[in-house]
Amino acid sequence: MPWGINFGGGVNSTALVLICHDIGLKPDWIVFSDTGSERPETYANVRRVESFCKAVGFPFEITRWIRKDGTFESVHDNCLRTNYLPSKAYGYSGCTFKWKIQPLQRWRKVHGFNPSGIAIGYDAGETRRLQNAAKRMCQDTERDSDETVWYPLAAWGVDRVNCVRRIIDQGWSPSKSACFCCPSAKPDEWELLGAEYPELLKICEEIQDAAKCAGHADTKTLFRSYDPNAAHCVCTADGCLIHDETGAA
Repeated sequence: MPWGINFGGGVNSTALVLICHDIGLKPDWIVFSDTGSERPETYANVRRVESFCKAVGFPFEITRWIRKDGTFESVHDNCLRTNYLPSKAYGYSGCTFKWKIQPLQRWRKVHGFNPSGIAIGYDAGETRRLQNAAKRMCQDTERDSDETVWYPLAAWGVDRVNCVRRIIDQGWSPSKSACFCCPSAKPDEWELLGAEYPELLKICEEIQDAAKCAGHADTKTLFRSYDPNAAHCVCTADGCLIHDETGAA
């Protein structure tokens, strides 16, 4: 059976690609499902891994969720158009299915990789995540019946620390993969987003405001325990990008 790597653009899937090359294990495909709303450092890492794959002879493709009218719409643009927060704010995982799982399923079918094994980068330290994944596989009717999911990092005993070490050994900087508008972000991650990419934090504020005005965020919030209006400066540059509560830079 052919197999490939569901490349998320973050630490674990990057380490998985590198380790597979280290041990001479070549996948039949590596696919990154682009949400259109990844953080800039994630896109930088995707380009870096894509270049690496081309250099060593590994396949690498990028796919996207395409609407019925043939156009692409990012997660954040979809939120702004519909006046809803990302689905995780409401306790659902529609973002993952629409922008990650569905495009990969479609790509595999179009390119003849059905059935196929799918390697996902859960590491050996993610016991709860692995257990939850096993439960979902038994209950999830949205997943393709012709796919066999595999967690090689966990099988090989590779934990997060080893993933980070392998990336650093490559001379790269580890970077977490996540949409910049993800409700799962922690307060310090929101503050860092504002410090590094204030224009992206502004988009998140627009999403929150639009959903609230439409009555879709009365009890839910994009920021959870974070208040962008009361953010402390966390930048290390000469020019401050986040104002403190006093409004002083």
